[in-house]
Amino acid sequence: TFIKSLGAENKLEDAIKLSFSALSQLDVHLPSTPPDKSVVMNDWMDMTRTLQKVSYDEFLNFKVMSDTNKIAAMKFLHLLILYTYFAKQEYLPIVIIRSVQLTLQHGICKESCVAIASCSYVLCEFQDFKGAEY
Repeated sequence: TFIKSLGAENKLEDAIKLSFSALSQLDVHLPSTPPDKSVVMNDWMDMTRTLQKVSYDEFLNFKVMSDTNKIAAMKFLHLLILYTYFAKQEYLPIVIIRSVQLTLQHGICKESCVAIASCSYVLCEFQDFKGAEY
């Protein structure tokens, strides 16, 4: 796709901007400017609390994501995790949160594993090893 080619050409900011636009058309909205850190931290804490309430058995029995728009959105979010990690780290937590939220609300898809792994990575960066286990 064009977005992947922008990423390959190291035009990450263009790839990010175009991905945000595509997500908006899929009715998945991310802020055009990074929100205040306290808002991001509150959203992050809400997400981790929700994940901690999900048992292993419940997680293994999550439904498979079937909404084609949400699957497409997860593909864009998957790319955004990589692109924001390298180019706009202030957006990375927002992208991870949204990816995990879509997974919890609409089911598991291939890109869900990247969202959950990215969540664990960030938790490890904050020395929250117990939280990263979930």
